[in-house]
Amino acid sequence: MLRLDVCLLVSMLPLSAMGLAQDVYRWTDENGMVHYGTRPPAEAGERVLQLGPSQAEAVPDAAERVRKQQRLLESYQRERELKQAAEAKRAAQERRVSRLCSGLNQQWRKLSHPGPIYVRESDGQRRYISDGERRQQKSALAEDLREHCGGVPD
Repeated sequence: MLRLDVCLLVSMLPLSAMGLAQDVYRWTDENGMVHYGTRPPAEAGERVLQLGPSQAEAVPDAAERVRKQQRLLESYQRERELKQAAEAKRAAQERRVSRLCSGLNQQWRKLSHPGPIYVRESDGQRRYISDGERRQQKSALAEDLREHCGGVPD
């Protein structure tokens, strides 16, 4: 029974604080029922608790709760947006690296071809590269492949 009384009292605290700091009274009627209220009964009841203004102000009003919830929702939204932006940036970077590696692998295959290799000059003429130029280009290409693509293809 004492637990029930304490639970009822605790559950009434926010309500009584919202009622502008009033006294809370407890009394037992002639049937043995325990009652709580802000007005004392006709016969003297036991005063249980008096809530001061500081306690009443500690309970946020509905508008303040709504503002806090709105700020929290906005914060969650910003976090989601930042996470999505970071994910989009990471995906774009992966696409760039993939395109780069594809081009580097294509150049590697071209330089690995056993026959003569040429490049087109700006005037449209072919210029065949020497074996020394081929080795030099493959060496530079191998460095780029290791750096960006995880290694040189077989």
